[in-house]
Amino acid sequence: MATVRKRGHIWYVYYSLHGKRHAKAVSSLKSDAVQVAAEIDRRIRQGHFPMLGELGLSNITFKEVCEDFMGYAKDNKKSWKRDELSIKHFSDFFSPEIKIDHITPALINQYKQERRQTVSPGTVNRELACLKTIFNLATQNDKALFNPVRKVKFYREPQGRLRFLSKTEAQQLVRACNSIIRPLVIIALYTGMRRGEILNLCWQDIDWENRVIWVREGKSGKGRYVPLLPSVANVFRDVRKTGEKMFTGHNHRRHFEKAVKQAGLVDCTFHTLRHTSASWLVMEGVDLNTVRELLGHSTYRMTLRYAHLSPKHKANAVQVLEQYKMEEDDRNVTTVLKVTKGIVRNQLKNK
Repeated sequence: MATVRKRGHIWYVYYSLHGKRHAKAVSSLKSDAVQVAAEIDRRIRQGHFPMLGELGLSNITFKEVCEDFMGYAKDNKKSWKRDELSIKHFSDFFSPEIKIDHITPALINQYKQERRQTVSPGTVNRELACLKTIFNLATQNDKALFNPVRKVKFYREPQGRLRFLSKTEAQQLVRACNSIIRPLVIIALYTGMRRGEILNLCWQDIDWENRVIWVREGKSGKGRYVPLLPSVANVFRDVRKTGEKMFTGHNHRRHFEKAVKQAGLVDCTFHTLRHTSASWLVMEGVDLNTVRELLGHSTYRMTLRYAHLSPKHKANAVQVLEQYKMEEDDRNVTTVLKVTKGIVRNQLKNK
């Protein structure tokens, strides 16, 4: 059984393997050493530990576990390019050749503080989440004994204001759009589709007979059907058919930013159009679950941020107050007064 002991300022784990006694320096925290000791015991019981070498993980580099992670990310994550960028930032700070057991919670906290000087708390949190997943995978692959990111506290992120366009703002934006970006803006406003979902649309995804659009694979990894409104159908009919996909060959971001500037709008990104579509639906009384299905949200919680815009939602909420009738309140007050008088009368008798 592995044991822990402190030598100087460092906690060590001692364990026996193949009849030999080994010692491994962990960190200045006893809790880390206890966690490593438990992991060593588990692996020895399962017969995995000998594959790592008798001296543990001292030869495994950060570069190696990052390569393992990127192989996994490219097969399983749509956001793998963002992860690739995060790894670049990690490598610039840690050095790719750093041994994995030299990456401590204190070192990660230092990275966190330095990154915060140039980027937002949300960006730092996304990068820490990526690093946490890298270590989780390394642990599963028997290349790390514990995950140091678990000891690092993420930044608290303020909840941002939900920005959506008024109908006047939307009209101004559509008028400011050129022929390249206008179709995408109209589709986004009438369907709530993401920019990537629109750009991935193929002609075969439009079911003209049943008047629906098939969104092949949303952010959650699941496809969904979106109703094909007449305004959107007219946009599709006007698009010139040049290939399998509907929209190709243009820098749509640049055209959109130009339209936003020309319309005089502030704090407006393409994703704002998705918020706008959802907000309009909720304000017209569409129930939140239907909005969730139309937007393709993976959880109901994501749709709840629009709940405060629903007059129907608020009206249903205050209906509970109807049970408190004034007539009943009067009777309740009378009952309370009678009981109180009885208590007082009994107290006077006892005196």
